[in-house]
Amino acid sequence: MPRQLSTTRRSSLSTAPAAQGHRVWWLVVGLVWLALTGCQPQAPQDSDWETRLYAVSAGAGQFVATGDPRVYTLTTRQVDDSVTWFADLPLRQAGTLTLAAFMAEVWPDYFAHYHATATVGVRSADGVWSILPAQVQAAVHDARAGTLTWTLRLEGTPDTVAQSGVVVYLDDEGARGRSLPGYGDSFVFSHAAAQAHLQRLAGETDYRLTLSHPLPTFLMTTVAPAFDAALVPVVEFVEDIWATGFAQDPPNAALTLEGPDGRVQTLALTLSEPHWDATADTLSFRARPLGAAPATASGPAMLYIDSYRDTEENRVYRVVVNREEQYSIWPADRELPLGWNATGEPGTKEVCLAYIAKVWTDMRPLSLRKMMEEMGRERPLPPPA
Repeated sequence: MPRQLSTTRRSSLSTAPAAQGHRVWWLVVGLVWLALTGCQPQAPQDSDWETRLYAVSAGAGQFVATGDPRVYTLTTRQVDDSVTWFADLPLRQAGTLTLAAFMAEVWPDYFAHYHATATVGVRSADGVWSILPAQVQAAVHDARAGTLTWTLRLEGTPDTVAQSGVVVYLDDEGARGRSLPGYGDSFVFSHAAAQAHLQRLAGETDYRLTLSHPLPTFLMTTVAPAFDAALVPVVEFVEDIWATGFAQDPPNAALTLEGPDGRVQTLALTLSEPHWDATADTLSFRARPLGAAPATASGPAMLYIDSYRDTEENRVYRVVVNREEQYSIWPADRELPLGWNATGEPGTKEVCLAYIAKVWTDMRPLSLRKMMEEMGRERPLPPPA
């Protein structure tokens, strides 16, 4: 049975005639005690407590230098109308929205007023993907011209020849998370491979994702509180970073695959069980789709892995209520127990407990309130002394 969290509130009860009053009082005490110590208890959500990562892809693009040696514009064409997103842990959620909706609703709220951390992947004419860490200074969508132009502060010098593919991964945590108490470093990891292959595991809904001839390093980018980037050898990522940071909480990730027709598909996945084979030059994972089954099974690929720190300050809860109209909180990434429903908006423990304090003004279970109301109608209570 789930654990019930206690509160400091007490119920206010009227005094009943002696014989029935004692029975009612002990019934109240017993039921309240059960409420505080017995059973307690996900939920769809879209709030400021959920951070999201976005992938915006295009069929072509070109960098142009500006007056600042580290700032470039990247004008992309053939921009995919579908923007893929997935949630930061502890939620296992993913979806898509139109490019128009992303630019009109998401961008102004979470990216327009600060330099968002991004990973930019570009595919050269020979089909090879390369990765650049960036801070996004601006993005301008010209629907009539069919272009999306990014202004980027880059770590590294891009190839200014025309690119045959572009994907920009954005993390909105810097905007949403800075207000959280105790907020600390947050990272994303990016990788690329000459070829990736997804193979369905027999009798399962999971896949085996195999990256053949991957880059020798992962790009680790600090999202917040400060932008920074570093390269991590694959073996170190698997044996050290994964073992300490991801083994207990498998990360959500985005995999961008180039299909045989040259079109790019971005899949949201949960990754686990990494295996690095230096002899075969392959890196593989167990992969669980967060959305629809992949339409493309193989091709050159980029991988974008979210790093999440499960601390009490950023853990997300839901307020839940049972049939007796008793309230509690429950981790947002766990399945709801039977008999409990989510209510209100998700948030930190403090936010959820404050919501409960506002709405749970009578701690008597619903069945007890109804019974006492019925008893009051049958035998009116004496007026207070």
